[in-house]
Amino acid sequence: MSELVTKPKEDLAFVPPHVRPTLNGKKPAIHESAPFTESFRLLALNVRRLLGEGTAWSVVVLSARPKEGRSTTAATLARALSRLAPPVVLIDADPDGSGLSDIVPDWHEGEEAWGGKPRLQFVNPWFPTGTPETYLDRVQDAIQDAVDAGAKVVIDAPACATSSAGFYLATTANGVLYVTRPNATKDGSMHGEVRAQLDLLRARVLGVVVNEG
Repeated sequence: MSELVTKPKEDLAFVPPHVRPTLNGKKPAIHESAPFTESFRLLALNVRRLLGEGTAWSVVVLSARPKEGRSTTAATLARALSRLAPPVVLIDADPDGSGLSDIVPDWHEGEEAWGGKPRLQFVNPWFPTGTPETYLDRVQDAIQDAVDAGAKVVIDAPACATSSAGFYLATTANGVLYVTRPNATKDGSMHGEVRAQLDLLRARVLGVVVNEG
């Protein structure tokens, strides 16, 4: 179950919760649950409304800790946006590798066509001899190339507890989505520190996605 908890000053509409069912005892792929897909379609509509329909922009998906559902949120948001406002570029900005590599291969080849071009592209700037510093430079180059090409860009950033790269990317992005689990009160101080840092950096936090999956 997921929902979008919003900042009142941004007036971001509520995204209703969903229940992710099981199929034959297994969790379905992200495109198999209609409520799951619909909740992210509404999230994509709200993000597009806030950041603009006809312009290129970038949004960073952040979480305080690993395993909060950040990669699933980034991937599913990117896919929903690609249906509404293509082209979309999804970028893996975690030098240690995010969960995107487990999600993206499940997408069907050929279904992302739009005017003869891909609706959705996945970019992983990592290369074997790279360093975290050069990786971040390559991420920034990939973001700029995508924006220059007129794309909407979704960036899966590392967890804030393991890297400061997400904060750095938040300073140049047009918006930030913060992903957390329902037991966020247990990590209240951590979330408070992340939010305080984002405010200090004057990052535009669009809302909070509460992941109950």
